[in-house]
Amino acid sequence: MKYNNVLELIGNTPIIKIDDDITKLKHIEIWAKCELFNPFGSVKDRTALRDF
Repeated sequence: MKYNNVLELIGNTPIIKIDDDITKLKHIEIWAKCELFNPFGSVKDRTALRDF
């Protein structure tokens, strides 16, 4: 994807499902939010955008 500026990257943070083989939990789904994909690698990116 192409973006016109860094502010367009904030929001819609991807999440990934952690495989059952890793967690050993067969009846529980665990999902991880990939904050590292935010422009500055922080959960605070969305808050900073709102404050501007």
